[in-house]
Amino acid sequence: MFLPRLLLVAGLAGPAAAWAQGIWHLEKCQDARFMGLELAIDYCTRAIKSGDLSNRSLGTAYYNRGRLYAFQGRVALALADINETVRLDALGPEPDDLRAATFYLRGTLHAALRDHDRALADFDQSIRLYPRSAAPYLARGNAWLAKRDADRALADFNQALKADVSDKTSVEAGAGSAYARRPRNFDRTTNDSAAHLGRAIAFLQKADAESALGALGEGIRINPGNPRLFATRASLRARSRDYDGAIADYTAALRLNPKDVSGYHSRACVWAAKGEFANAVLDMDAALELDGRSETVRANRALIKAGEPCKD
Repeated sequence: MFLPRLLLVAGLAGPAAAWAQGIWHLEKCQDARFMGLELAIDYCTRAIKSGDLSNRSLGTAYYNRGRLYAFQGRVALALADINETVRLDALGPEPDDLRAATFYLRGTLHAALRDHDRALADFDQSIRLYPRSAAPYLARGNAWLAKRDADRALADFNQALKADVSDKTSVEAGAGSAYARRPRNFDRTTNDSAAHLGRAIAFLQKADAESALGALGEGIRINPGNPRLFATRASLRARSRDYDGAIADYTAALRLNPKDVSGYHSRACVWAAKGEFANAVLDMDAALELDGRSETVRANRALIKAGEPCKD
């Protein structure tokens, strides 16, 4: 797993450093969970502007602020901060696991911007520096999926199932020093179920529906609380005309995520394919209640009312 960057300042905040305003602000900027993102970002900014941080601590301040911007969805600001962290880390140099975490975070930001080539380059660097962590394998697998390279994606998802997962007590947003004494939590549920979902999508890109169903079943066994697993299996079952199975899976997905417009729309189309148009209309109406502007839902509802199946 990655050594959490949030803990870097712990050894810098003793009596000898108590006078440094920047270090105090840096510690405060870790506590977003308790003070909120905006105030934590403000403390990070104060730390950056203080002028009394070492390159190492300054890199941590940029990293922490970048993470907080990412949690807010402000990807451009996050990317600018993480670029600065990469630059400062190279001056250190920082330990490999910390540098790996920084490249991983930058890769996720590039992926969010759909810049998959830059994302892949960052994930490669992260894995080169610290190959034990599952996170960059999982992220790189998804980048390969976006580029429709199913074989490389499968190799990465398989590796993600073998590698170490992060300590969840340390990687929560704004964990701060208050989490230092909590029992360590290496729960693999989220990582492994996401890896199996990725494997399923890769198998579908290879037109191997049977293996995809197997991967989805394993993902659901590990994490029955992930609606994407059920929705993906439902789509696959509908494609093979297993309408009852598809409806059961869409129902499970909607139970977990009752505001999913596409889930109601997709289940409606399965009801229509099965010839149960009254149930199909009810689901289309539910979809329209959530998103009344969807032209696709409106068009397919009109077809269903006329006793016709949906159009893609």
